Amino acid sequence: MPSTVRLLMAALAVLSCLVAGCGDQDSPLAVTERLVAAYAAGDGPGVRELACQRYAEALAEECERITAEEGRMVFEVDYSLVSDDGSEAVVHLLGTATVYGPNGQAVEVEDMDRDVLLVREQGAWKFCQR
Repeated sequence: MPSTVRLLMAALAVLSCLVAGCGDQDSPLAVTERLVAAYAAGDGPGVRELACQRYAEALAEECERITAEEGRMVFEVDYSLVSDDGSEAVVHLLGTATVYGPNGQAVEVEDMDRDVLLVREQGAWKFCQR
């Protein structure tokens, strides 16, 4: 069964990669969408690439685990931009994350009601912890 840490990381990832159908591919919402898609696809390197430098280093082991795990994760969430001052943004995530095992059965469901911090780093939005 996936760890609670993985679900927490997924929640953070989802919040950071918000998608509201915006045309700006580098908006906090668009980055959040890419992050959630990478997490759901088991793309650990993709998740790490979307993290701020400080957080990416802390995520190294978790990203290896994301890539190695069997099964899949499905997010059913709504995103909303709470704030964006150009250098920091906060995205709110509300919904659920469901982890399915290799047999296709749901093995864990977590309600998500969290804020995720994104920061501008070298001109691009990255998700990061406070």
